[in-house]
Amino acid sequence: MGKIFTKEEFQDAVDNELAWRKKELKIFKDLVPSDNSPKGKALLRCSIPIFYAHWEGFVKKSCEYYLEYVSNKKEKFCNLKPQFITLAATKHIGKFEITKIEDKTKLIKFIIENLNEESNIYTKKAIHTKANLRYDTFKDICFLLDIDINMFSKHEFIINDLVDTRNTIAHGEEHNVKFQQFDNFYLDVTSLLEKLRTELENAVALDKHKIQAIIHKTY
Repeated sequence: MGKIFTKEEFQDAVDNELAWRKKELKIFKDLVPSDNSPKGKALLRCSIPIFYAHWEGFVKKSCEYYLEYVSNKKEKFCNLKPQFITLAATKHIGKFEITKIEDKTKLIKFIIENLNEESNIYTKKAIHTKANLRYDTFKDICFLLDIDINMFSKHEFIINDLVDTRNTIAHGEEHNVKFQQFDNFYLDVTSLLEKLRTELENAVALDKHKIQAIIHKTY
């Protein structure tokens, strides 16, 4: 990272990230037989951690690319939405125990005094998937980047089910995965990856990190 300065560079980065993951998912999809053989059962079990890995991996990488793009814009504090001001002030926040009114006041004073200064958005480890990317965690990431979580709300059960099934298998428990479940996970994960890519690309195109971002309404 650190090289994403333009909208085109962001789009190339996130498109490439999605492309290799979709290619590998498709290879695995074609590899798994639909029969009930021991080989088929084993491959079905193996598929779930792979699906989860690509879901978590793409969320982390694509969101980091977006954050890197916004950071490299060096926007003034006054132009940023609150989430990005918070990230830009993260290092400064770390100096205070924010439970104290005096320190809260110092923080507000810092932000006010720097409204017309270029921001330096904190990107290191800002995207936390917590190694268990459940819907609530994904929701927090969307809030951080001001991505509309409502676009993903209907997938809440699928996202949590993927995590739970992956954990069951990864912890060595016996869990038979049906081919239909495997097929549904493949379609759902692929759809989620594409939807997140679209939302991030729209955020970049519309400068949604800025407080006066253009809002398009559908009539």
